[in-house]
Amino acid sequence: HARRKFHEAHTALPAEERKKPTAARIGLEYCNRLFKIERALKDMDPEQRHAQRQKLSRPVLDEFVAWL
Repeated sequence: HARRKFHEAHTALPAEERKKPTAARIGLEYCNRLFKIERALKDMDPEQRHAQRQKLSRPVLDEFVAWL
């Protein structure tokens, strides 16, 4: 749900502002990074997926929370 709100905020910006490092764009990029990791983990069993989430997603999520 958070990604959708960042996307809505980003698309509401004027076209020339969308390429700038706005809060909407940065938040959307964090969400996209997390979604990309999830897509890569989709075929793993739950235990493997959990371990990989801790390894790959946790640092991104911690960085995202610090940014927020």
